[in-house]
Amino acid sequence: MPMIRKKFVEALQWDGTPQARRTVSIWSPLVTQTLHADGSLEIPTLEGRMRADVGDWIIRESFPTRGRRIYSCKPDIFAATYEPEGRDEVAEQVRA
Repeated sequence: MPMIRKKFVEALQWDGTPQARRTVSIWSPLVTQTLHADGSLEIPTLEGRMRADVGDWIIRESFPTRGRRIYSCKPDIFAATYEPEGRDEVAEQVRA
């Protein structure tokens, strides 16, 4: 069976800082996020509201669908699903 790779996305690991919140606001300016006292962020998505805890990844899809979708992803799922751009090229250089 052929292996299929997901299209590229932009992602940041949520740390609750004003800089991270600014980035999420830029990614989705028409969406109102709710910041909670524990540092978590509530993000409205097409599927309903999602919670991004500190350490979770916030992902922005690389293609526009009524604006670019953003959503949160737990770190273990993110690590199993995504890899940094250029990783294959680095692996090829190490093997050479």
